[in-house]
Amino acid sequence: MRPTNIDAEKVRKVEVEDSERSRVFARGAGEPAVRSSGKSVFFIGPEGSGRREVGRILAGRLHVDFVEVQDAASLYAALDEGRVVACVERELLLDEELARALNSRGVVFYTMAGVQAVAEARGLVVDEECKQRIFSEIDEWEPVFMRILHFLLPGGMSAEATAANAADKLYLVR
Repeated sequence: MRPTNIDAEKVRKVEVEDSERSRVFARGAGEPAVRSSGKSVFFIGPEGSGRREVGRILAGRLHVDFVEVQDAASLYAALDEGRVVACVERELLLDEELARALNSRGVVFYTMAGVQAVAEARGLVVDEECKQRIFSEIDEWEPVFMRILHFLLPGGMSAEATAANAADKLYLVR
């Protein structure tokens, strides 16, 4: 676990009556406290970027459900369900109305990943042709991800470290 500027020993659980205010969740053994705005969290990014694993880890830290959003109906169900952490299929982001709903009603993280990492995660033979295909795919989709995101999660870190990075960024959300 990477160090943070939070002294977890000094964080205490606080009951908050106003549901619109941020909350600090008490930590478990060896787990840092996580403050959350109460909004749902959505992970977008290329297939193989680790967004599902990071989402599951963060959902566990926030003590909320993790869902995979594969169509418009499941996206609206996730938005209406209350607070969830979700992994969103990229094709849904092409629908402007769905993209606006994600951006306005949740916190959107773009999980970036390098060509090599994506290829390996997909179980592909990493040769120059494969790298070029993935690079072209990322190049095509990145503008879509960039117009929707609230925060970038850089690649090259473990899923645990990326989830900790996302948790740190949730401190900025009101």
